[in-house]
Amino acid sequence: RALIEAGGETRTVSLGAGGGDADFEPLRGRRVTITFSRPGDEDFYTLGLREITLANARLTRTLDGAGPTGAVCGFGPTLVVDGQEIRTRVSGQIGSVVAKGQLAVEPCGVRGRIALDAGQHRVELRSTGQFQPVALKLDSVEEPAPVERSRSLEVLTESETRRVVRVGSGEAAILSLPQSFNVGWAATVDGRTLTPLQVDGWSQGWLVPEDVAGDVVLTYEPQRAYLVLLIAGLFVMGLVVLAGAGVGAVTRLRPARATDGDGDVVRPVISGRHRRHRVMSLTAGFIGLGTVGLLAGGPVVAIGAVAGFALASRPRWAQTATAAVLLGAVVALVIQVQRERQFPWDGIDLATGFGLALALASCVHLRRSTPHAS
Repeated sequence: RALIEAGGETRTVSLGAGGGDADFEPLRGRRVTITFSRPGDEDFYTLGLREITLANARLTRTLDGAGPTGAVCGFGPTLVVDGQEIRTRVSGQIGSVVAKGQLAVEPCGVRGRIALDAGQHRVELRSTGQFQPVALKLDSVEEPAPVERSRSLEVLTESETRRVVRVGSGEAAILSLPQSFNVGWAATVDGRTLTPLQVDGWSQGWLVPEDVAGDVVLTYEPQRAYLVLLIAGLFVMGLVVLAGAGVGAVTRLRPARATDGDGDVVRPVISGRHRRHRVMSLTAGFIGLGTVGLLAGGPVVAIGAVAGFALASRPRWAQTATAAVLLGAVVALVIQVQRERQFPWDGIDLATGFGLALALASCVHLRRSTPHAS
């Protein structure tokens, strides 16, 4: 049950075994105190309190996030060291609880210290109904001795997916990177592959044997297949466009000219209404395709779509321009790979988007219906 005190008045409400909502007569006061208890509980089990909500209450003071909270000694998560249980306490701020942050857990005793002898130990921090441990950190009370590198290390080159470091000779050591472990990374020295391992349970590392020294090449292996497929795809796309341009040049027929009985060529007569209709259709096409390109890939793609629509009546020009742009992107990608840059330049992505938009938009044709004089 809960005892509510405010303004010199008290209200006692029953919450039941599982808690829940409880109604009580209104109270008015500048300070509210709520005391929870379990009548008839002689074992003094800890009460669990997850959340308190005062519905329909006019609160004029915000919650003080800097206020202290936690659990006194003996009511925190149980710490087990080599089978021996050690009581703990929890300390923190109200704001951390509201924001679902973390609280500090320390062993009870003088300065929260635990004496451990040299050797292997098993440490366990158990969960409770109120607290869920998320991390365990053991700090030495004495300053650790400085760690000296067993080998010299020099970074020669570094990119997103490839690094070259020079490792000096010495005893067996671990080469580590400050990044999460990923099986895609590989390390080689003169064609010899190093054994990968996780350092501190999370970071990337390799075992460097005693007889290995020199330039260590660290590469992200999946990136190589990605670049090969990207270059091949752009190259094939350019060839398809060039082939289409060649077929169009061979099969394109010159339209026959209409003649009268005397053999004179009859010029088509285009009315003003037809001309206005065509202008409106062209304007709608430019605006529509430009808008779609802008939403799909930005200003560069929009320009490619508009250019492709402008060249729709000249398919050979459109095909040639598309092939030139895509093949130029392939050449630029090959050049950057030779310079050991693993990710495509932004300009290559933009050029590819421009070429694709140009090719697609050039396929949009307006149907012509030109009246002829009789």
